[in-house]
Amino acid sequence: MQRHESVRMPYVPFDPSSAQRASLGVPFRELLTTGRDVLDVHNGEAPLNSQAWIARQPLDKDGVEILKANDVTTIVLTPNASQASGSLDNYLKTYRVGSTVDDSVAIKAIDPKYAELLSGDRPSPVVDAARIAASLILSRSAVEASGGDVRRLHAILGDTRGEVPDPLVAIPLLVALDRAPQLNLVGVSRTNAVTSEDSTTSLPTISRIDLTANRASIDEATSFVRITESILSATSPLRYEWDRSLLVLNDDRLDAATLDTYVKGIRSRARLLRNSITIPDGLSFTLGSREGTLRLPIRNESNEELTFGVSLSSAKLQLPGDIRVVTVSPQGSVDVVVDVVARANGRFPVDVTFTSPDGAHKIGQTIRIGARVTAISGLGQLVSGAAVLILATWWVAHWRARKRRDAVEKHPAIR
Repeated sequence: MQRHESVRMPYVPFDPSSAQRASLGVPFRELLTTGRDVLDVHNGEAPLNSQAWIARQPLDKDGVEILKANDVTTIVLTPNASQASGSLDNYLKTYRVGSTVDDSVAIKAIDPKYAELLSGDRPSPVVDAARIAASLILSRSAVEASGGDVRRLHAILGDTRGEVPDPLVAIPLLVALDRAPQLNLVGVSRTNAVTSEDSTTSLPTISRIDLTANRASIDEATSFVRITESILSATSPLRYEWDRSLLVLNDDRLDAATLDTYVKGIRSRARLLRNSITIPDGLSFTLGSREGTLRLPIRNESNEELTFGVSLSSAKLQLPGDIRVVTVSPQGSVDVVVDVVARANGRFPVDVTFTSPDGAHKIGQTIRIGARVTAISGLGQLVSGAAVLILATWWVAHWRARKRRDAVEKHPAIR
């Protein structure tokens, strides 16, 4: 594979025709970009043809439109895809779809008789390879005998699936073609672009699948995971892993039941991270005056560094209105200190809410903790102060009376 060009494909199958009709150009481009990145990693220095597309399923004019918008200039139809078009009468020719030459996309088709010989577990791949090479040589001779231009004709070789043939089949074919001087093996990118001499063709409308049917479930799961990703560090490997998992949701082979199972799995993993932000069970605090501080211990039970917002609310406490953004190391903890002012005495709840760093989205469930305020009210302070004053006055008066009585008893006249 290092010596042959590769054709890009989406990360998972995603029908271009349905994507265009459903206005899903953005996820289609994202799938193409990710598919190209994966191919680049596994294909080393081999050239990548980003202007060709292998249509493994029937394609219509809507599919051609979205492919053209993504810089595709040549579309190769597998036997399955070309049968649906019904207008390709010669597998050696190049057809075009478009109103003008400059606006056209080249259409080429894999010859089904060759595809059959390149597919599956063949008993004699060497014989099949020689048969393909001999047939191509005869086709070339026939074109030359009729005065045709062989430079404009190409036989597209591939299996019925439009995938890489088994090495046991592909290697004998490459050897047979290399030994035939009349034939020249080239990549799709080296075939000629469309010209005014190419025949035009129209592709019928294909309604193979409706990508909008599962879109609401996909969008909801994507939003849930994206919000959860916002509390991860920028370098967390979970971001990469979850991004790829979300792309799999777009696989057009998933039925409703399979997609639902996959969505539940993704949401469960994201929810597990959200629930890793905890505070001690049964936490409560006591205020002995109207003003004080609340110390809230928060623990991160995950193996990821998390950054999130903390918001507190209570009907009987005056709390800061802003959201405190904290960063907690893996398996670590942090104390959030909040200044509070009590509006009344008694016991009442305080709600603790964790949010995304920007405060726009809630993370996990609201946790309720207890608060007890024993501050003395203004009237209580006045009454208590008066009682203390009365007690002090009585004590002074009692002390003076006792001193006077003792002085009288000790007077010489009395004695």
